[in-house]
Amino acid sequence: MTKYSQNAASLPNAGAKRVLIVDDEPAILKVVGRVMDLGGYESAGVLNGAAALSAMATEHWDLVITDRAMPGMSGDDLALALKQRAPEMPVIMLTGFPEAVGRRELFEAVVAQALKKAEEAAEARRTARGRSRLARTVP
Repeated sequence: MTKYSQNAASLPNAGAKRVLIVDDEPAILKVVGRVMDLGGYESAGVLNGAAALSAMATEHWDLVITDRAMPGMSGDDLALALKQRAPEMPVIMLTGFPEAVGRRELFEAVVAQALKKAEEAAEARRTARGRSRLARTVP
């Protein structure tokens, strides 16, 4: 797991909302992580769905932002697995083609919002502010 300013296991502000970012592209993890950090969130990134499930099992997270197209476990499959384990967990899906989210029932039941990768960083921060557990405490 990558924390952009320090080790994710020792995040400094226990009151800040924590965002787990999942993408197989390290550059995307870094950009989205920095934007979320600048927005007052604490974020860490992992490169695949299996690592995300492991992070979810060992640490508390308030939001998951995941890529849709990843090798191994897709973002769709990760979102379903997350909802089985933590039904209230908001999930934001990043994709190059949000209008083509194939499993419509997944999108409607599991994913809070799909964002185009070109819009992802700033929009992810705005979307985070409007989602369940984050909306109550982050201005």
